[in-house]
Amino acid sequence: TVYITLAEELKEREEIDLAWEENTGLAQHTRLPKVFFKPDFLSNRIQQVTKEQSAKLYAMIAKAELLDSGEDGKFVSNPEHDATFGRVLHEFAITLGGGPDAEILVDAIMEVLMVVWGQHAVTRDGVGEALDWLLKVAPPLNTASVRQ
Repeated sequence: TVYITLAEELKEREEIDLAWEENTGLAQHTRLPKVFFKPDFLSNRIQQVTKEQSAKLYAMIAKAELLDSGEDGKFVSNPEHDATFGRVLHEFAITLGGGPDAEILVDAIMEVLMVVWGQHAVTRDGVGEALDWLLKVAPPLNTASVRQ
């Protein structure tokens, strides 16, 4: 069994830890840290976004004063409901050449920005680590030979 909890899931983390006192090595708990918006954040999460594009959008968001000055890499408002975010993303789509492909990429970017905003949105974080652990502790597969 693998449990993956996000930074804000304090109650869930505590419940898992309490239930885990007699862990026999058959369970793994991956505690994900908080997620912060940095210049390379988008390029690290979306294959189609280059490091330069990621840094450019970061600069555009910072220039629009959408980053909280008191906390490194947090937003001042919800990207989905802030018209300024919409304007910045539209301008960014234009730098990508516009068109349907740019709009699809901007939609993917919005999903990733919501991970930063919500700290509770579903992410891919921890999945690779969980799969690695499962493969390490899983019993070997019994394979039957079809040869006579």
